[in-house]
Amino acid sequence: MLFWVWRSGTAARIRDALRRSVRNPVLLRFCFGTALGAIAGVASIPASLARYRVALVFDQSSQPIAQWALDGLLRLTLDAVAVGLVVALALTLVERTRQWWIYSIVGLFAASIVVGWLEPVTIAPLFNSYVPLAATDPLAPRLHALAEKAKVPRAPFYVANVSRQTDLPSARVLGYAGTARIVLGDTLFRELTPGEIEFAAAQQLDLYRHGDAARTSFVFAFLFVLSIAAGVLLTDRVRFRGDDDALSRLALVGALSGLAGLVAYPLYNGYSRHIERKADVFALELTGDRASAVRAFVRAADTRFVPFCTPRAVEIYFSAEPSLGTRIASATGRLNPCR
Repeated sequence: MLFWVWRSGTAARIRDALRRSVRNPVLLRFCFGTALGAIAGVASIPASLARYRVALVFDQSSQPIAQWALDGLLRLTLDAVAVGLVVALALTLVERTRQWWIYSIVGLFAASIVVGWLEPVTIAPLFNSYVPLAATDPLAPRLHALAEKAKVPRAPFYVANVSRQTDLPSARVLGYAGTARIVLGDTLFRELTPGEIEFAAAQQLDLYRHGDAARTSFVFAFLFVLSIAAGVLLTDRVRFRGDDDALSRLALVGALSGLAGLVAYPLYNGYSRHIERKADVFALELTGDRASAVRAFVRAADTRFVPFCTPRAVEIYFSAEPSLGTRIASATGRLNPCR
């Protein structure tokens, strides 16, 4: 889509239309970047709608379409504004210093850390409610005992109403340092046994105690920067259109960066699988409950229609988690049937 926006001259026409009403150059860059982000977001709607339809058909979600659309519009707006800010910052630095690329890289890394730190208290509550796990919950003493055993006695457990978007069980770590919390979805308590819930919580305790959310954000930011750098280098080798300038060619940079991101994608998934394997091992050591671990793996794979053994090439490129057969073999101490 972004390549077409550049190649067709649409990017230049958007730039010219904005220039007629926006005089401040920094604001112009922000508005143009926001427009490109919005166009990319709109282009992804058919795929998102297809995923939503599949989730409904296979009972993975009961979210009304109006609510899905409102959540999607909010995400699209936030993403578009973020793109606008990045574009305004980067092009302003290009104008003012030859070391713009150094400041841009530092700024992107800093922004990823700040956004991740703020997410639990600013962004995530826009979509769901988050409340501390009630002391009266029957599982609360067991989960806090697990935290003590994991040497993170003050690990904060929160419950989120993820059933607003999905019927799939979920658990994750949100935030860094002072804002970090272990978020257990309400669907987790509805669908899993107590032993499975403990295992899921133990996995997140490993991520929480090592600050893996921050590390994952750093890896993502690093690969994102590499993709942008590759996009810029590739763009420099494409001939200018007659109506091109640095602003309108951002659409081409975005398109080519996206292509570079296809190369970075399996690297990110490989890191994610490493983190998941580490969390699995720790959770097994912490709970000592292999049966619940296997049930949790099977239930997660069953609800998401994941095969027992994912083809190796597919796993390397697309999967952020080890295959079901690999996880079960690791939990039971047997040979891996997926190799």
